[in-house]
Amino acid sequence: MKKIVSTQGLTYGEFREKSLSIAISERINNRLEHSFFQNYGEAVHTSFNLSYNVIAGEITQIVLDYTIDNPTSIRLEWFREHCDNFFALNHFIVDALDQKDPHVYYFATDMFEMASLIHALDIMSVSLESIMCAIDAKLTSKDAIYTPSGSTIIQIPDVPRY
Repeated sequence: MKKIVSTQGLTYGEFREKSLSIAISERINNRLEHSFFQNYGEAVHTSFNLSYNVIAGEITQIVLDYTIDNPTSIRLEWFREHCDNFFALNHFIVDALDQKDPHVYYFATDMFEMASLIHALDIMSVSLESIMCAIDAKLTSKDAIYTPSGSTIIQIPDVPRY
């Protein structure tokens, strides 16, 4: 079994790395908006928020949250359906109860859902490795832990000096 850990030892739930925001805006949002227009014949502009919860270095949930311009219940439902298809994920949710900021979001709380979201973003050339990565759950404090690419060490092994 694997678990997803924070690669930067972060303990709060929101990460605003400028390069990640630019990558999502340029590599995903533009394509998402264009394909929505192709499918529904309506222009839509999106803004997003990526957040997550960390407990003891382990990621327990990831949320990808989108708002669109001129949200109506039908446009939000169309956008939700389009996000499901575009990201090849199920279970995007429409939250239209918040009248100030109705939005569509993907709420991942188990390993499968989180890995599915990470994979969907990775396919579109947006790597979350600088924030989080999957490791074997059986690793201990005595093990060195690297990101999957091997480019970053997450944990230095707790080895006594000799």
